[in-house]
Amino acid sequence: SAQGFDPADPADGSVDADGDGANNQEEYAAGTDPKSASSRFVLEIKEATPTTVTVRFSLPANRSAVVQSSRELVFWLDQESVAPTTSQRTMEIHVPTEPTRFIRVLVRP
Repeated sequence: SAQGFDPADPADGSVDADGDGANNQEEYAAGTDPKSASSRFVLEIKEATPTTVTVRFSLPANRSAVVQSSRELVFWLDQESVAPTTSQRTMEIHVPTEPTRFIRVLVRP
């Protein structure tokens, strides 16, 4: 089975085979190993100032990402797009802050 998926069982995408909190479908999208709990996507707040927050994450090879922010978790604004490359890399993105700002990263295969 590729990436931890069983071709005969379409429901296994919702299984968290390694117990790291991410199911097989999320692991596939993030480019992590669904059979290794140490292989997971982590978003860190590296630095926060009154005007910006610096977030850091590792992006696997051949994956793109969009860093988004929201004030109310309904409407999301793209802050920065990251194109895929042939090697894994660690990204640091600066996001403007306001009194309330939520941040998410969409990783795409």
